[in-house]
Amino acid sequence: MCLLSDRQPTQFSTATILQQLSFPHSRSVNSLEVLDLFTGLGGLAAGFRDTGFAVVGVDCEEIAEAVYKLDKLGDFRKADLSSDMVITHAPVIIGGPPCRPWSNVNQQKRKLEHEEHALLDRFFDHVAEMKPEVFLMENVLALKSDNLYKERVKDLRRAGYSVQARILRYSDYGAATSRKRLFTVGVKDSTAGADTFFQTLTTLAAPGETVRSAIFWARDLARDAIPDHDWSVLETIWKYDERYRTGRYGWMKLDYDKPAPSFGSIAKTYVLHPEAGKDGYPTRVLSVREAMSIMGFPRDFRFPDKTARAKRYLMVANAVSPIVSRACATTILTLLDAGSNAGGSRRNETVLVDHTHGTE
Repeated sequence: MCLLSDRQPTQFSTATILQQLSFPHSRSVNSLEVLDLFTGLGGLAAGFRDTGFAVVGVDCEEIAEAVYKLDKLGDFRKADLSSDMVITHAPVIIGGPPCRPWSNVNQQKRKLEHEEHALLDRFFDHVAEMKPEVFLMENVLALKSDNLYKERVKDLRRAGYSVQARILRYSDYGAATSRKRLFTVGVKDSTAGADTFFQTLTTLAAPGETVRSAIFWARDLARDAIPDHDWSVLETIWKYDERYRTGRYGWMKLDYDKPAPSFGSIAKTYVLHPEAGKDGYPTRVLSVREAMSIMGFPRDFRFPDKTARAKRYLMVANAVSPIVSRACATTILTLLDAGSNAGGSRRNETVLVDHTHGTE
């Protein structure tokens, strides 16, 4: 794990960390409900589901709803978060607002000029309205310099949240990719605060898997032999040999014995199989299934039939690794268990608020 400052994280035992926690006696955190905003492929949801949370996912895309139901990630609310809010009594909010306003790949509309920039506000609006015990937001590293992000964090601190942001490297928690992402965590009414989350998370660090351990099992499978094991057939695949050698524009040939670098949609930036063109092995890019495996999705996780390949590649590229999500969920569960007091859990109710009309 890398911190935003040059300071190295102090190592603590879990027992020492948890002694610092103290939620107010008047608050109940016994509920294991979590609201998952901008769910996409459901990488965050999968990790929280596997840890025991009851997840309610929210997205405007039909494919997100279909994945949620097919892979049994939890309940789902279809909503356009640019205009609606989905209000529940969940004590935890998670999500990854679309990253294109800050993405290095996007060079056309940046930050405030991008139409999706306002969706960052929507995540924080949910936190301000619901006042969860804990929230967690994942996004690209460039978000940390965004003025709106800074202002919303200040607002939440004034409202009683301890908020911290850290850069996490997925391979530090056992994933087969060295992707780095900014995780922003807020904890309400706790003496230790958000630092406790990251201190606890470090105790769950694990060696990163290699590309070989993630995808070698599929090496000899024919195209379409199993769900999502299909790839784009590209006649011009070797026109970009210089890009593969240098990694320019995110094009690359993977190394079996290392975690994969972070990659975008393979439909646009070609990511070659480690054995592509070697000793008679097909010259090809990764299959959708192999990309999913590198990101940490289990082999039984799948897309609905007939989902366009380009859409699947894009959703995998935008996903949070379920392996990293599981570590975050375990940490939040540990904090809630340590800080909770006896009492009834919150009701599992959902209210859709349409802010276009200002009514519930």
